[in-house]
Amino acid sequence: MREVLRERKVRSDKKIDVRPTISIKLYHTIDRVSYITRMPVKDVGEHLCKIGIDKSNVIDYISEFFQRSYWHRSTLYKGDLENKVFLGAKAIKGPKKRITTRFHQNFHERLYHLAYALDTSVSSATGFLLYAACKDVEIVNELVEESMEQQLDETRIKELKEVVRYINKNNPYREEVSFMHLISYLMEEVRKNAEDTFKKTVDHFLESRKK
Repeated sequence: MREVLRERKVRSDKKIDVRPTISIKLYHTIDRVSYITRMPVKDVGEHLCKIGIDKSNVIDYISEFFQRSYWHRSTLYKGDLENKVFLGAKAIKGPKKRITTRFHQNFHERLYHLAYALDTSVSSATGFLLYAACKDVEIVNELVEESMEQQLDETRIKELKEVVRYINKNNPYREEVSFMHLISYLMEEVRKNAEDTFKKTVDHFLESRKK
């Protein structure tokens, strides 16, 4: 009897692993966002890349290294061999670490086009995109805020944002406090006092601000 071998079908929604090498400092930032949002590190990396690749200011920054032309929405960034050369992991000073991210095929193709413009690998382009996305406070805040919407009601989130505005308005120092900084601080308070929930910690904090 003749045995018929059938080719296994690849799922169209199957994700592709990408493992860029990033600095330890960047890894710790992503790990902290993971802790705050309660999302796995690989999912945080995926979300940061998806938000970042659509942000004009992120692509503006990356475009300084474009060796080939790249379309971003309706804008064509012209590549130039005279532009700065992207060195990938070689440019990272200090300790490095690999991070695993996963993307659907259609988004992986977008990363491929970005990598082609940079004349580098998809892995290196992803690492650069993660770096550029994390430098944008609005992107990180957006990710943290989306997570907080599932844990806190609208009133609490609004009050916390007001606290951030107040701190920055009256801050004598140059460094701006972000929404993520505040949430990170509150998460540390929860860790110190295991009996309190995150909601209770937020309530205690807001009450203390009113005194």
